[in-house]
Amino acid sequence: MEDGRQAVRFLRAHAAEWGMNPRRIGIAGFSAGGGVAMAAATAEVAASRPDFAAPIYSPQADVMSVPDDAPPLFLACALDDPAVPASESVAIWRAWRAAGRPAELHVFATGGHGFGMKQLGLATDAWVGLFETWLRGLGLLDAPEESS
Repeated sequence: MEDGRQAVRFLRAHAAEWGMNPRRIGIAGFSAGGGVAMAAATAEVAASRPDFAAPIYSPQADVMSVPDDAPPLFLACALDDPAVPASESVAIWRAWRAAGRPAELHVFATGGHGFGMKQLGLATDAWVGLFETWLRGLGLLDAPEESS
């Protein structure tokens, strides 16, 4: 779990050198990687917290304490996931909302476990576009450049 927090600190420390905005550092993870994303999003030290997090079909943290300044959260899961029930993502979303923090949840009817970014011809294929729209709405992603 410390890996996610350390990654956020490392990116912020090198942001200027790499031409990155240190206020647009995010973390996404799938399944167990979603747990790493959640560990960073709920870090006690604000410097270890990302500016946004996307735990995708992530198991719920056993004891989830949502920081007062927790980052915006984007969640996606499938109802037919045999490994991590959709109720786990719903519980995370509820905890975020109860703490008054921004969160968006997408529960797809099918997609199973491990849909990732693969195009499967299922509704879960849409989550990446929804995530992009969400990031733009938060001002965390620049508008696409117009092609001439």
